[in-house]
Amino acid sequence: MKQTLNLICIFVSTIIGASFITGSEIFTYFAKYGTKYAYILCFANFIICFIFSFFTLLKFKKANKETFISMFESQNASKITTFIKKSLSHISFLTFFCFSCLMLSGIRSLFGNIFCFIFLILCICLIKFFPLKSLLVVNKFFLPFCILYIIILVFIAPRTQNTINVCTIDMAAFINLFPYMLLNVFLALPSSVQLAKNMSTKHLFFSCLLASLILSILICFEIYLLTHIPQASSDMPFIHISSSNIFHYFSLSITFFAMFTSFLASLYGINEKLPQKNKFPSLITICLLIFAFSFIDFTSIMQFSYALIGTLSCIVVFYILLRKL
Repeated sequence: MKQTLNLICIFVSTIIGASFITGSEIFTYFAKYGTKYAYILCFANFIICFIFSFFTLLKFKKANKETFISMFESQNASKITTFIKKSLSHISFLTFFCFSCLMLSGIRSLFGNIFCFIFLILCICLIKFFPLKSLLVVNKFFLPFCILYIIILVFIAPRTQNTINVCTIDMAAFINLFPYMLLNVFLALPSSVQLAKNMSTKHLFFSCLLASLILSILICFEIYLLTHIPQASSDMPFIHISSSNIFHYFSLSITFFAMFTSFLASLYGINEKLPQKNKFPSLITICLLIFAFSFIDFTSIMQFSYALIGTLSCIVVFYILLRKL
């Protein structure tokens, strides 16, 4: 039961980033197609999330891979296999690095440079001394407040007629769910593999099912909000809802912790990827690079990197599922 709860918290909290909690992602991938199609897309997203999370973790479990990084080991492998695994290793590192820059850029834009730098030092210390434990503590703390936040929004948000300019639904709307959700599954993999290795297949199945269900219920709440609030858009609509009252500070705190969990998960993935020799100095160097790249405008990073890292994540996840580890 404890392992199931831990896996659910890690998985759901990692996926709920700042764009999710502020409504931007849900508007872009679901709500802009109107209420009817938004819920259909949500159901499709639930299927994608459950299938890829369960079968990916099951693949690691059956292959006796105890860490995510073990996927890139190529003992007694052919030159082609070795090349593919090294390429995927670099792709994974690039994905974690880009996502870390994205999250840190968001924190810097919201809270300033000094806070951002102190936050980065804190994350380095947590990953160095308490890698998995820190993830579990932060995610267990964040998830209940995140659920509470979205439920409160349902009650306090102003209601009007639907003001969204509904986009025409097409096959691209369903296809776009794959890079969106597989990126989130990929970010949760390094820590989830550690938890899944000691779980039975039955418990792993129900953990992934419940995590996907919780995520889908939260998406449904957000779809309801976005199709009933005035002037909903992809520009952090939930932040604007609460900008005129004391709830605004709660909203900012939740947004910060959403970035915190996602950034910590990606930094955990980077740390796992680093060689044991000079691991800590390498981590510090990479974090300084992430800090430097975070000075690029958040919107610019979002537009460039999200499609890129989503596509790269699809490549890695499909490789895990289709190839022998």
